[in-house]
Amino acid sequence: MSILKAENLVKIYGQGENEVKALNNVSLEIEEGEFVSIVGSSGSGKSTLLNMLGGLDRLTSGDIYINNKKLGDMKDEELTIFRRRNIGFVFQNYNLVPILNVYENIVLPIELDGMKIDEEYIDSIINTLGLNQKLTNMPNNLSGGQQQRVAIARAIATKPAIILADEPTGNLDSDTEEEIIEILKTSAHKHGKCVIVVTHSKDLANKSDVILELKDKKLVL
Repeated sequence: MSILKAENLVKIYGQGENEVKALNNVSLEIEEGEFVSIVGSSGSGKSTLLNMLGGLDRLTSGDIYINNKKLGDMKDEELTIFRRRNIGFVFQNYNLVPILNVYENIVLPIELDGMKIDEEYIDSIINTLGLNQKLTNMPNNLSGGQQQRVAIARAIATKPAIILADEPTGNLDSDTEEEIIEILKTSAHKHGKCVIVVTHSKDLANKSDVILELKDKKLVL
């Protein structure tokens, strides 16, 4: 079953002489349980595509459907709630809340939605990512790799239908990278989630089910 469908996506920034086309007629369809990597050179449109698929930015033209719901028809507040309930994000720059400790950052999206915290599930994520001794630490007392682990834990914590990750293993050592890849694969294969990763890591891309390559703002078929 298709979780995510994108049709003829175009994103243009600026106007007139300053116009820049960031995406050019991109279409794709991703099934439940698929682990997908998006690869391409810097500036090819990978992060822009991820932002569009996650409803973080509005398209110039085209349509995106998640679980048959059209993102373009949603008002900003409705889209915010939909994102929080259906999409987990892992950003390249972590985007942790600096005034919250590690545990509070992980469970924040659950609490924002007024949902009950599944402590057993959260504990399993914390154990897998090796954050047991860091739960009361503030983000500014963590290394880059540790902050990325917290970001991944937060994204998985809500049990979303879709996980979108921008270079999720970029700041991690090779052993932890392997663990993160396994977590993402398990989320897709065992829990029926759609996992989409923008990556420069050949190891990560090669272990995904589908590799999509962006070149000159278009998907290479």
